[in-house]
Amino acid sequence: MKHIPNALDSLTGIPQAQAPTDKPPLTYDETLALIEVRLIELGFDDRVPYNYRTISRYLAHIVKRTTKRGIWIDGAVGTGKTLAMTILCKQLNKIRHGGKIVTARRISMDVSKLGISEVLDKFISKTYDGLTTGLRGDLIVDDIGSESASSHYGIKSWPVIDLVAERYELWQATGQRMHITTNIPETVPGTDAGGLLERYGPRTVSRLHEMCHHVSFTGSDRRRDQQTATSGR
Repeated sequence: MKHIPNALDSLTGIPQAQAPTDKPPLTYDETLALIEVRLIELGFDDRVPYNYRTISRYLAHIVKRTTKRGIWIDGAVGTGKTLAMTILCKQLNKIRHGGKIVTARRISMDVSKLGISEVLDKFISKTYDGLTTGLRGDLIVDDIGSESASSHYGIKSWPVIDLVAERYELWQATGQRMHITTNIPETVPGTDAGGLLERYGPRTVSRLHEMCHHVSFTGSDRRRDQQTATSGR
């Protein structure tokens, strides 16, 4: 497959601890080749080479433990963002790093019912007297920007802002990553604000840039294309 310049080309490696084995560990290229085949088997659309190569290469780095940063995927509806994160979550658990995927809307609804502190405690690992509570591993927040502001006892808030702040500190201390998807661009073209920057503010967006590799999926709506193909039979 022809090499396609990709935003993940600049990933830098960190030493990987290898368990004792009679076989040499797979190289990055060997790992990538296996992942590319597996993605097709899992239904990931390879008609848009950039999207396919982007998530393939990031997953290979996850398996090889050669990146400390998460991934932030934006793009139009139906381009494979949620599917990519679902596969990522399965891979994180397969290599026993740990991972959980949750929608931004679910977080917002839970905050309205339970309050911000109780919800944040579920997604931030903390250790007291040798006992660890909360999520251990990476957190994947799907479809940020689709949620409404939460209101708990009349106090309105954007939970994603608080969640990013807490996960940022956790990432710095422990390396537990955060990954996000969104249909909303960082800024609206032709303006100085808009998009995620206007909704969450420059501090939150800056932290996301530091924690994550930012890539944009392109292409048409895969679900609509499938419906069109089916109806045309």
